[in-house]
Amino acid sequence: MDDQDDARRIGARDRTIGEDFAVEQPLLVRLPDDDFETGMWLAPRVEPLQPTHRPHEPLLSAGAAGRPAGPRSAARLPPGRQ
Repeated sequence: MDDQDDARRIGARDRTIGEDFAVEQPLLVRLPDDDFETGMWLAPRVEPLQPTHRPHEPLLSAGAAGRPAGPRSAARLPPGRQ
């Protein structure tokens, strides 16, 4: 099985998987014998009642931005270009 994998090519690459591994193998180091963390736990601070912005929603309504509320296409135009 390993020989078949080593002879494989990914897409139209010039080198086989085995040839690429031969280049990378000297750069690899052994894993440490002791246990180690493989990730980091993060606890982001989020206000539970604070609304969050979603990229597909406008930050301001058309009326708050000084534009007339009308068809969706008109609401996207900058002021003065309606």
